[in-house]
Amino acid sequence: MKKVLALSLIIGFFVALALWGTSPCPAGAEGGKSVRDLGIIVVGTQKEDVPFLNQVLREDDIVFVYGPKRWLHRVRIRAKLAVSRQSIADLKDALAKLRGVPIAYVNYNPEQWKSSHTPCEELDHLVEAVQAVRRLADQRGAKLSFGTDYVLLEQYGKRIAPLVDFFGIQLQRFQREPREAFRRAAERLVAIVKRGNPKVPIAFQLSLAPPQFEERVIRGVRRRVVVRDEKGRKLLTPVRAEEVLERIEAIKDLADYIAFIYTEESRGELRRLLRMLRPAEG
Repeated sequence: MKKVLALSLIIGFFVALALWGTSPCPAGAEGGKSVRDLGIIVVGTQKEDVPFLNQVLREDDIVFVYGPKRWLHRVRIRAKLAVSRQSIADLKDALAKLRGVPIAYVNYNPEQWKSSHTPCEELDHLVEAVQAVRRLADQRGAKLSFGTDYVLLEQYGKRIAPLVDFFGIQLQRFQREPREAFRRAAERLVAIVKRGNPKVPIAFQLSLAPPQFEERVIRGVRRRVVVRDEKGRKLLTPVRAEEVLERIEAIKDLADYIAFIYTEESRGELRRLLRMLRPAEG
């Protein structure tokens, strides 16, 4: 009997030794959230996208629509609706024309590029402009989301973060960087926002057709600038869904939502990507 007991103890010791340090989690699931745990935002949603999005998105996902689209009065959207514009005047106009449409988020997207529609007065007094949009959102019973280019984020992100319910960070500019550099850019921008509001939810914006960049010397300083065609339009290059998924994996622990912008040419890859992220729904 003692020999049997001793043998059992020895076997148990070696079994425990073999299992020591292993994880009960499946491969790839240990140590944090999955990309499938992240909320999804689809930016620039078109009417023809809605039937597909109603199949794959969850009720707490978000669709961003630019301006007061008439079809919003007739089409049911399963996810939460956000109306996005680049100026206070355009937001007021959109909200007035969408009276009766359930809007969950008012998104203010000021930008300082030549192609943007944000007045200089708003850019020069951006904190006050956000406070004005806050009042618009409150009047509508909606939450306020905010997103801007990285330059304005670096200047104002800390001060604006306490005023908003949701902060969007554009990462498509860094999307083609090596994984480590891409990750560092995300960490740096998140740190700015979190210094102003540690609890504000973060959405990273990625593109299914990110812009091309080249290095130029401007006023004696080497800078990365967007490549444009002869008409001033950005040169975009569609990427595969798998490439975007790899980028999401690199920053998933920093984000609450991932937002996607896309072109007509990249719509198919967007749908492939959404099926990867929402396999049960799709």
